Amino acid sequence: MLGLPTETYEDLDETVELLRRIKWRANNLRKEKNINKLLNLTATVSIFVPKPFTPFQWAPQCTKEEFLEKARFTKECMKEQLNTQVSQVVI
Repeated sequence: MLGLPTETYEDLDETVELLRRIKWRANNLRKEKNINKLLNLTATVSIFVPKPFTPFQWAPQCTKEEFLEKARFTKECMKEQLNTQVSQVVI
């Protein structure tokens, strides 16, 4: 989820690092089990929307421009770290 009230770019980096670890572990399992299929990792992100009657009900929602910048940043980091193609962000 992108756009949480306390989110920083370091948090986005950690999200990408988690995906890298998942892919690494899945590839190791694939090799251990002698599976010859290629591994595709799909990650989906969504926009944080404050909901009523939750601790975040009065938290501001990020603007479209802020979300697009965070999505672009995350996409570029994934391309660099995971060495895979990431589909285009569509709003």
